[in-house]
Amino acid sequence: MLKQLNFWPTKEESTQTPEIWQTLNHEQQQQITVALAGLIRKIVCPKKEKPTRGASNE
Repeated sequence: MLKQLNFWPTKEESTQTPEIWQTLNHEQQQQITVALAGLIRKIVCPKKEKPTRGASNE
């Protein structure tokens, strides 16, 4: 019989996970926040390609 993976953490597992965010100092938290905001911006508002010369004449 195949073993089924647990996708929901049990109480034992959740108490063992470290609170990583709390161990970071303010500067590290700020750097992560800025990096995540940049990734979100790239996904939400991707760079528009420059129009070709033919497209601007229409």
